[in-house]
Amino acid sequence: MHRLTKRPAIALVATATAGTLVLTACSGSAGNSATTAAPSTITQSAIDKAMSTKTNLTFWTWVPDIKNEVALFQAKYPAIHVDVVNVGQGAAHYQKLRTAIKAGTGGPDVVQVEFQYLPSFTQGGNLLDMAPYGAAGISGDYASWIWSQVSSGSAVYGIPQDVGPMGNLYRKALMSAAGTKLPTTWDEFGQAARTYRAANPGKYLTNMPGNDAGQFMGLLWQAGVRPFGYDGKKTVTIKLDTPEVAKVIDFWNPLVRDKIIGVDPDFTDPWYQGLASGLYASWQGAAWGPVFLQGTAGKTSGLWSVAPLPQWDTQKAA
Repeated sequence: MHRLTKRPAIALVATATAGTLVLTACSGSAGNSATTAAPSTITQSAIDKAMSTKTNLTFWTWVPDIKNEVALFQAKYPAIHVDVVNVGQGAAHYQKLRTAIKAGTGGPDVVQVEFQYLPSFTQGGNLLDMAPYGAAGISGDYASWIWSQVSSGSAVYGIPQDVGPMGNLYRKALMSAAGTKLPTTWDEFGQAARTYRAANPGKYLTNMPGNDAGQFMGLLWQAGVRPFGYDGKKTVTIKLDTPEVAKVIDFWNPLVRDKIIGVDPDFTDPWYQGLASGLYASWQGAAWGPVFLQGTAGKTSGLWSVAPLPQWDTQKAA
């Protein structure tokens, strides 16, 4: 979500993926980052009137098949037309969004924002507080740990749209052909990565991208790491000098350094081609991951299996 600035030129709404949908507003004044105070409550009659008023909305998102959800929305609210636009994935998406916010023009009305990026927009005063429009009333539909990522106090800056626990997607046939067993612990995973690489010199058990922190942040969370904090006012904390952080980094660093695993940027053409061609035999990703295999890697349909993410401690699954 984006917050409304004092002199909004564009009001935007966005969704958060593993994510959220949020509303954004771009100010024409580059120096103005304050959040506009929203009215305490918008009446239901005012909301009903808005939903039946002819309106054109632009929605920036990269999510496959989301047009199906948009179609359902438009069927219920036929006066509202939603133009779905994919301006890019990962860094390209956020660069264009930040540019539009800074310029105060050219941005979307609704935008998809991942949970880990949401605070950078709320801190910039770029998102609309949707609580007065009834958003706070649906908090009970979500687990508290999900809702806490899109809200701050009584304010609500996004609607969770896609939340997915991480798992291990893998090609059983490829692993079996290489004599690699499905790992249940990270120690076993490291050994399996080396075994697989030795059996397939030109291929990898997995890929660790360097362009997107989302996957690695999930792996840190699994190890019990909460590297970033915010007190809701002005203080942001960064804590990366812990044994838990060192454990995760020390595990992956040798695999990258020794070229045991791939390092292609994710959600790019080489990465998609790698999934399609069998360059990678597994992907440690979120539950929404399989939908991204339907495009470029569509021919691999039926060849993937899923298992829990390897654990640091099998007696205490995280």
